Amino acid sequence: MSYFSLPMAIGIVFLPIAIGISLYNAIFALEINYTVMIQRIQTLYLTLAFAATVLLFVFPLAQFFSETGTYIFSVTGLKNMVPGDPEAFNPMIFLPLIIVTVGIALLALFTILQFKRRPLQVKLTSAGVFATIALIMGIFFLYIPVIEKKINIIPNYLDSTGKISG
Repeated sequence: MSYFSLPMAIGIVFLPIAIGISLYNAIFALEINYTVMIQRIQTLYLTLAFAATVLLFVFPLAQFFSETGTYIFSVTGLKNMVPGDPEAFNPMIFLPLIIVTVGIALLALFTILQFKRRPLQVKLTSAGVFATIALIMGIFFLYIPVIEKKINIIPNYLDSTGKISG
């Protein structure tokens, strides 16, 4: 008398295959659910644009070195690194720079949330690109020359020691 029947033999042979296929389907389903969360590639790019805009508040844009002092220019203002020296500018001068930067970050975040309305998302992305270009032009053609004239030194964009690395 045999303890194995044909259906049992088929089940023993194909059970690992069925478990493997089920595991594959579960992993594939998880992968599909993950990719559905990011509907389009522009969501990833807009997230990177939002993060880069937020990082403008963390890192300096330029450093100014001279014999009399060191200044660090960021989106939030111009900081004099010499203790006890007065500020070169009124902090309110940098308020438009802060407002435009926050506006660009919020526009990128709002654009991400408009994933169901793609034509609007494209228009908002274009507006964000133009606002970012205007911000860059404002920094390099408006703020930097005014700072150079006021404190009478040239910015250093390359090295924190004040030397051009090469």
